[in-house]
Amino acid sequence: MLNCSQQADGKVLNALSFPMPGAATTSEAFASDLAAWNQTTGEPGCSPKAERPTGDMRWGLCATCGAWHGHHIDSDGSGTCIRVEVGKKLWITSNHSTVGKETLAEIGIFFDPDFSVDESAPELWGLEAIVLVPGTHL
Repeated sequence: MLNCSQQADGKVLNALSFPMPGAATTSEAFASDLAAWNQTTGEPGCSPKAERPTGDMRWGLCATCGAWHGHHIDSDGSGTCIRVEVGKKLWITSNHSTVGKETLAEIGIFFDPDFSVDESAPELWGLEAIVLVPGTHL
């Protein structure tokens, strides 16, 4: 990744979801992983001497210029915190439902004829683009 990022004609690469066992596990207002670990420590099956499994709780992404990946949903408590270190990241998200309910929370949305993982669905929700620069968090 580093070599390609330094070449004038380097490859466009996108590395998704690599574990970060050395990541900080400081308490943050938007993260629940540390709170959940602390809550369950000492419960049956959760030894207070167990090491915090940071590599299973904190994951990283890395990309070279021009990289992208398609539609996906971070669900089931696997929330995402984006912290840009270098470069810029364009994040496109749905900003509201156009049909008056939480459309993306409905499992049936995936069977709706207007749903597509390759195209926007203005009949179902609006889109909002967010440009993240170094030092910003989402």
